[in-house]
Amino acid sequence: MARPVKDGLIYFSLDVDMADDDKVILIVAQHGITGFGILIRLLMELYKNGYYYPWTEREQLIFSSRINAEINTVRGVVNDALKWGFFHRKLYEKYEILTSRGTQKRYLEGTTKRKEIRLIAEYLLVEPPKRGNIVFTGKNGVSAGKNPVKSGNNIQSKVHESTENESTVLKNIVCSAKSKTHGSGNGESTPKPAFNEYPQGF
Repeated sequence: MARPVKDGLIYFSLDVDMADDDKVILIVAQHGITGFGILIRLLMELYKNGYYYPWTEREQLIFSSRINAEINTVRGVVNDALKWGFFHRKLYEKYEILTSRGTQKRYLEGTTKRKEIRLIAEYLLVEPPKRGNIVFTGKNGVSAGKNPVKSGNNIQSKVHESTENESTVLKNIVCSAKSKTHGSGNGESTPKPAFNEYPQGF
């Protein structure tokens, strides 16, 4: 049985001057050392998960119980972390996840020797390095292969256009064959060209 792909890190780096970052200073000014401790625990959960941490009501309740803190205290710290840019506000509002450019950058640096890592295209804030071990997926989990696809006049649109042309040609050939044999009813199905829809945003 194949070993499941590990997404998270077993350890992460913590800058010695983290407490001097304005975003952290603002959190500590509002919530004291408790706020700082909650930030560190959130980073631990985030990196354990990979490069983002789901932050729905379910995770909020579990996290608060796990660290033995009042849920309103935790929510207050997270709301201010989003407000001051410690976590990315737009991605939280759209997908209910906690992440940032820094956490994604450190995650990519910490997974260089992995056989395979999976990145969700919609969640990315940094341009991933061109490495053979990166597999891109959409939010729904559908694999989009190992090469990011940029929108606009690109390979994806050319592949789509080419596939549509092939489909038209195949349809004409099959229709022509059926009219010649007057529907022989041999049960053979029309071959369909395969095409995977790649997630946008690259």
